[in-house]
Amino acid sequence: MLHRIVLADNSGCTSESNVDTNTFTYLGNVVDNPDLRCVSVLPNGQIQLEWLTPLSSSANFNEFEIYRNSGAGFVLYDSVSNFNQVSWTDAFANGNAQSYSYYMRSQSGCTGQVDNGATSATLNSIYVTTTGILGQATINWNAHPLLPTSAATGYDVQTSYLTGNSLTLLTSTLGLTANEVINDCDTTLLHRIVLADNSGCTSESNVDTNTFTYARNVVDNPDLRCVSVLPNGQIQLEWLTRLVRVPTSMNLKFTEIAVPDSYCMTR
Repeated sequence: MLHRIVLADNSGCTSESNVDTNTFTYLGNVVDNPDLRCVSVLPNGQIQLEWLTPLSSSANFNEFEIYRNSGAGFVLYDSVSNFNQVSWTDAFANGNAQSYSYYMRSQSGCTGQVDNGATSATLNSIYVTTTGILGQATINWNAHPLLPTSAATGYDVQTSYLTGNSLTLLTSTLGLTANEVINDCDTTLLHRIVLADNSGCTSESNVDTNTFTYARNVVDNPDLRCVSVLPNGQIQLEWLTRLVRVPTSMNLKFTEIAVPDSYCMTR
């Protein structure tokens, strides 16, 4: 802009200053942060972020900054220059091995480098692990965390008995742990955690694979009663026949079987 000062005199002359030239600006439109809602682990370990675009004007928008923490603190990791873009994939993450944290921030204004003094919600990818004791699988995971827009039932714990089968709902919980009863010997189970958001996206964990077992039916000892020496020197043992109840299916139906009542042992 140019500026000059002029002073008129009644004699008809004017006093004029020099002309000053300078450049000025103002803050411009400051764009709200995107509303980060979901962080999902893809099958290959890459992590996908999904968000809602700001409802405010996109005037003077420059970019959405994406900050990531892989365990050593948050750093500016990438940016998105398309205001209407609603997802982004971290191609260099391995969500099958650990959890990652993310938040987003808008850069806008006349300079393109103005932020609004806040950040989006900080969300974590969900990393699920399992441990087993006899007859039980224990499933643990880290917080996403739950948002006001998350499903009221919280985290869905999904399970599947066989690789390749669809995972189905085991239970839902607001906590960070769940248990599954094991009714089969040496059973391989898959587990995944899913958190739905009312925007329509879901945050999904890695799929954990582990093998679990339980004791099955433990048969009572035979009731040994007699030991006899036969004329030929062999020794005969005799015991009472027992009826034992053996589970024949996963819903614990039982069948009674007879235990043999004698056995000859030669010495």
